Amino acid sequence: MSEQQKLLRFLSSFTVVAVKKFVAKNEFREGNTTDGVSIAWLGGNFKNNFLGKTEEDVEATELKIHKLIMEARDLPKDDEPGIIPELAGKHEIKLAHFFQLLTHKQKTEDFAGIVAYICDENGTLVAVGARWSSGRVGWGVSADPIVDLDKWPSTLVFVSR
Repeated sequence: MSEQQKLLRFLSSFTVVAVKKFVAKNEFREGNTTDGVSIAWLGGNFKNNFLGKTEEDVEATELKIHKLIMEARDLPKDDEPGIIPELAGKHEIKLAHFFQLLTHKQKTEDFAGIVAYICDENGTLVAVGARWSSGRVGWGVSADPIVDLDKWPSTLVFVSR
């Protein structure tokens, strides 16, 4: 991919710690603040496909934060590049790490919308997004299939390993 076609610009990295057991339904609870993360609402796809998920023995890692510099889709289409291929096999992260990142973002008052690629409880790779809702005072968390999506706006940041 040429430099002109780059979709992402590296912003920073963030170290996440190992997690012995992460139970999604205990952490992602609408209208509650858990471990410093305020969840205002959960989208239907997130509720249906992630609240039954448990991750065990999640290793510590370093997450990379990238700014989307132009509208783009998750996967290439026609002559347009895709976000996932640009992340070069490092696109998938764990839900436990995503939650840690939300904790950090809320603590530092960084309310920029984020997207991460995470496997749901059935093992399907999904785009999980979080946007701050100032009216509801908390994160709105959604989950969208990576196929059939429109382009993501360049106002978002993407998380990878």
